[in-house]
Amino acid sequence: MQWKDIVLRVVFVLMLFSFGLSAYYSTGFYHADEHWQLLEFANYKTGNLSPELLPWEFEAQIRPTLQVSIAYLMMKVNALLGSTSPHDAVRILRFITLFLFLMTSIRFIRSFFKDSTQQPLLNALMGLSLWFLPFLAVRFSSESWGGIFLIIGWLNLRGNSKWKWGFAAIFFGLSFWFRFQMVFAILPLLFAFFWEERDRRRAVRDFLAGGILILALGITVDRWFYGSWVISPWNYFTLAFLEDSGKDFGTSPWWQYFQWLFEMPYGWVSLPLFLGIVLCLFDRNFRMISIVFLSFLLGHSVIGHKEARFLFPMAIVIVPLFPLVYFKINRLVERLKPIQRVWGLLGFLFITANGVMMGLISTRPVGIGEVCISEFLQEDRDDEAILIYHRYGNPHNPWEGSRPTYLYQKKGLIEVKAESPAEIEAVRSKFSNHLIYYSLRKTHLDPTLQEYLSSHHFEKVKESLPPWQERFNTIYPWMDWGEVIYLFKCKASLVAASAE
Repeated sequence: MQWKDIVLRVVFVLMLFSFGLSAYYSTGFYHADEHWQLLEFANYKTGNLSPELLPWEFEAQIRPTLQVSIAYLMMKVNALLGSTSPHDAVRILRFITLFLFLMTSIRFIRSFFKDSTQQPLLNALMGLSLWFLPFLAVRFSSESWGGIFLIIGWLNLRGNSKWKWGFAAIFFGLSFWFRFQMVFAILPLLFAFFWEERDRRRAVRDFLAGGILILALGITVDRWFYGSWVISPWNYFTLAFLEDSGKDFGTSPWWQYFQWLFEMPYGWVSLPLFLGIVLCLFDRNFRMISIVFLSFLLGHSVIGHKEARFLFPMAIVIVPLFPLVYFKINRLVERLKPIQRVWGLLGFLFITANGVMMGLISTRPVGIGEVCISEFLQEDRDDEAILIYHRYGNPHNPWEGSRPTYLYQKKGLIEVKAESPAEIEAVRSKFSNHLIYYSLRKTHLDPTLQEYLSSHHFEKVKESLPPWQERFNTIYPWMDWGEVIYLFKCKASLVAASAE
């Protein structure tokens, strides 16, 4: 084995390790829907939450609940295994999502490079080495699962099984039932593969059989969850398009996604991405990647309400583009020896930048890390505890005025808002026999408050972001969310000692 092969395997293992770190550390949610439309729905079904506390989508019955049922089953299994922490169940869901993402994306890359002279391991490494993939690959969200099952259905259509249309219908149906907007990606695939299908009669028959099976499954699961027969895709379509409710959440210009595609991954990733989309259009083997990507992009562009997360399902679609760009440019560079060193330097910088960013994003929670504080409180064995929190410092309700994250609230934990030393002292006096916690955002820790906490034996026990990463944010400010939550702890015995 040559040293290059050894280095390649070591780098690949390190990359997989970073994905695993992300599944463990990426607590929290990128968007509230990732939590409320899935985990809190499942929390309600376990009997731990009243339906009145759920968001309006529950009463409107517009959310499919197939993915909710997966979360529900994991919460039940978690309880049977003796765990009392919901964080354990959610972490397992992230690892399951990661496993599906990696297995599917590696198979997807290999399917496009079966006849290539490039090493399969090198193709997989280049496809999966984008800095943001560890973050997206572990999200237990409708966007991630919709994208994963889209690719599984696509792989079935690229295969040789005589049942491929039936299996494709099942997986495309699951993709749609996880996220209805996946139809923008599913339709061009169906048209393209059906056009080339020789036995179209059998294809239609098998596809209808698989589609009816998933339709029956989705409606049955929705019946179990909502308590009545409902067709959630129709309810969603009626509300979102016929009644045009999307405008209530704000609208953006049609070109907004194109701007985000360049800014959010950063230009040194966006430029190879755009180049790959163009190259795919002129390569018959890869053309469908561009068609699916552009169809999905344009379909969302005509809808007024836009969010960057709506493009997350395309993360797994684009993974073959970067090996393709490398392969095409490398063949050109081999003929132009004067620029080989420049090409090598650019490749080194690209890999280094992605590696640094991947290491950062794999070891941090989502946002400012509120859920990290919640998990720390959940693990505390003292049932008689008080959480005093400063404005916007409650880890269970950081926005104040919106719904708290009920799933992560520790049972028996009393939460009281207090900001000034006098208010904190009043709460401590009232609950003198309880364990006292105090949480606040770093920017609210003024000298007066800091002096009070120090003189009254409050010890900082948790930060929502790792301290080393907070320091690193000063060098790479685009990773900085601008806030950190501090959690202080003061035992009742220390309170009595300070009073003496």
